[in-house]
Amino acid sequence: MKRELKTELTKQKIINAAIREFSRSGYEKSSINEICKSGINKGLIYHNFKNKDELYLICVKISCDGFLDLMDQKMEKVDMNRYFELREEYSCREESRIFFEALLNPPVHLEQEIRTVLKPFYEHREKVIKEVLSSFPLREGWTMEEACRYFALIIDGYNEFFSRKRMNNPELTSIVEKHENDVPKLIDLLLYGVVKRLQ
Repeated sequence: MKRELKTELTKQKIINAAIREFSRSGYEKSSINEICKSGINKGLIYHNFKNKDELYLICVKISCDGFLDLMDQKMEKVDMNRYFELREEYSCREESRIFFEALLNPPVHLEQEIRTVLKPFYEHREKVIKEVLSSFPLREGWTMEEACRYFALIIDGYNEFFSRKRMNNPELTSIVEKHENDVPKLIDLLLYGVVKRLQ
């Protein structure tokens, strides 16, 4: 077997083990020692990767790519109901815990790097918002850019609320479940409001 191929196979084995570990335990509770328990030599890990942070960022990228691949494959046209159905489908995947942890409760020292890794997700989200909004007449005085920026601001603020909530409750699974149940309601609220306008 060629050395390059062997190196790639070794890296993939390490990444697969890291995905399992970060999915099971999250960033804080995971360690290189735990990843080694899947039969990988610690020296091999440090030969191929700088540290736990580099491995985690790679796993975040893989989880983000998995989310976007699912959207590309199964969402023929942009539809909010379909979008949230697919988010729910994605949340059943092993690596989804990594994605949602990175989105809602990133390790503080990696926040900037994670934001960069998740840039394709934010760009996809903006595209979805823009396509949904383009099917509605905007209120007078609003441009599409302003409306999209407002949506993103509200959604990011909502995610921040869940990040703070997460600090008081270590169970990420229940936070993600609540978040994913509430986000469609938030989008509905942003689109239609909560009160019926009087004629």
